[in-house]
Amino acid sequence: MYKGLSTDYDHHTVSHGTGVCKKDKVHTNSIESVWALFKRQVIGTHHWVSKKHLQAYINEMTWRFNRRDQEEGQRVNDLLSYVEGRLTYTELTA
Repeated sequence: MYKGLSTDYDHHTVSHGTGVCKKDKVHTNSIESVWALFKRQVIGTHHWVSKKHLQAYINEMTWRFNRRDQEEGQRVNDLLSYVEGRLTYTELTA
């Protein structure tokens, strides 16, 4: 299914049965870590995620994961740089 990606993306495969990958340092540990963190976020913080807002929760988690090496102050400043005015309750729940 993913074979066509190699023309547009730097894409590699892992054969889990043999433990062989076509390129050094190719593994699935990173994506498994991301999903484990997301699961803990849902269980520990949100407790439940609706289908309607699932993408927003994943976007938030991805944003935080991609900035995990930043200091807390840097993350806050980065977050505030995206603020573009007021978010109303109606917009949030629409």
